[in-house]
Amino acid sequence: MTGNHRLQSAFVSCDSDNYAAIFKVSRLAAVHSARPSVIAQLCLKQAPVLSVVVLPPCLASAVLGSWDLFAALAPQSVALVTISVVVFRRPTPKFSRSIEAMVLFATLFLLACLISAPPFIVLGMSPLNAFFEATSGITSTGLSMSHDSTEWPVAAHLLRGWLQWCGGFALAFAGLTILHNHTSAMRKVGQSTLEERDKMTTMRKQAQILLAFYVALTGIAVAGCFVLLPTWWEAVAVALASVSTGGFTPRADSLASYSTIAQVFIMVICIMGSVSFLFYVTFWRAGAQKALASSHVALFVGLVCSGTVLYGVLTAFLFPSVDVTVIERSLNFVSGFTTAGFSVAPIASAPLLVVLLLVAMAIGGDTGSASGGMKISRIAVAIQMVRLSFQRLLLPTHGVLHLRDLGKRQTGEDITSVGAVLLLYIATVLLCWSLFLAASQPALPALFEVVSAVSTVGLSSGITGPDLPPHLVAALTAAMLLGRLEFLALIAIFLPKTWIRDRLPASKRSK
Repeated sequence: MTGNHRLQSAFVSCDSDNYAAIFKVSRLAAVHSARPSVIAQLCLKQAPVLSVVVLPPCLASAVLGSWDLFAALAPQSVALVTISVVVFRRPTPKFSRSIEAMVLFATLFLLACLISAPPFIVLGMSPLNAFFEATSGITSTGLSMSHDSTEWPVAAHLLRGWLQWCGGFALAFAGLTILHNHTSAMRKVGQSTLEERDKMTTMRKQAQILLAFYVALTGIAVAGCFVLLPTWWEAVAVALASVSTGGFTPRADSLASYSTIAQVFIMVICIMGSVSFLFYVTFWRAGAQKALASSHVALFVGLVCSGTVLYGVLTAFLFPSVDVTVIERSLNFVSGFTTAGFSVAPIASAPLLVVLLLVAMAIGGDTGSASGGMKISRIAVAIQMVRLSFQRLLLPTHGVLHLRDLGKRQTGEDITSVGAVLLLYIATVLLCWSLFLAASQPALPALFEVVSAVSTVGLSSGITGPDLPPHLVAALTAAMLLGRLEFLALIAIFLPKTWIRDRLPASKRSK
């Protein structure tokens, strides 16, 4: 991997090297555990990050006169601001354990979901459904438990858009800062051999540049939506959701009642949000050739375009519809591939079209972007594994081949992390799907719903709603969190060895 590609792997979901570091079997890893006191101190230091999640919508609710939502957000806003002031000058606890970095990152997402849930209880949801709605926002999914969100106040729609915008990048940006000491990928970003303090400054500057590009893309989305959508608040809510590939909209039909040009513009923003933000930085600094050579952007865009053409052709010639145009169906496919979750027409029910859309949602966007799914970079490595396996059959006995991606040799840890995430993705889908089948849900729609949740897409076959049984609501909630945190970070919280120190025999400790 190149330095840029390593950042992509750690940036949004803290995968690749981190995962291998957590579960690598070695004498040192065997005796490391997460220290609750350290995790607690680090969570307190992240109060400013969490306050950004709830404070702006709290103030917006007050300005717009939604006092019930203001009351639901004010306590946690005040508490987080107070904690931020108290701990501002306290030094950040030193920690060198990768497992603590992973636990902290997952804990931030869980806390963000918890503090965002009360407003949805005020809007009439049960506590479980409110947590689901908040999780769908923070994970930038877009599945909803609302009876009729069109009756909600403006502040509630802005809240959902803001949650998706924060979950799409801001919390991951905080994770990048937290994990600056815990992976070779982060050290590579600094490109420096200076002292530790200077390295940290360089890495944070890199992260700030990435955030600046995210904000710039948001500005473009808001400006375009202001022109193309009927009201200012719809423009803001949809723009925030499109940049984060979230999928929440103020209207019950998602994007269907907007103009075609507005729908196309929003999908273009979703595609841009599904590309690694590091690609834009490299493009700005070194030009298009280097940016394309160091990323999977060309592969991703090629798959989106070819898949959309195939989907459109099949729609036009094999499954024509008098009510839905080919363009509308094709835009639905783009929305699924980018894991945005917007819809411009009802999801096609033809099994072949459903399967194609399922494959697109499972693949997802580029690593280091706001999108979900298995990620195009992992799919590329998996394809290379298969290709290499066949090539080795043709080699002489002592011949050697190495797996390469983007021209760089893949290490054992790289390959292990890719295999672990892909395996856990499949296992999660199968487990959740089996729960839906046991509840007598139709097979293909249930699979569609589960893949949509695990890939944090948000498109729905119609199963997700306020009448969904509680255990299936819980299953989809867990699926969204697992998919967004890419499984291992969340699973690590619940592993006994994460918290219980494994003491080795004295004979082994001395080695």
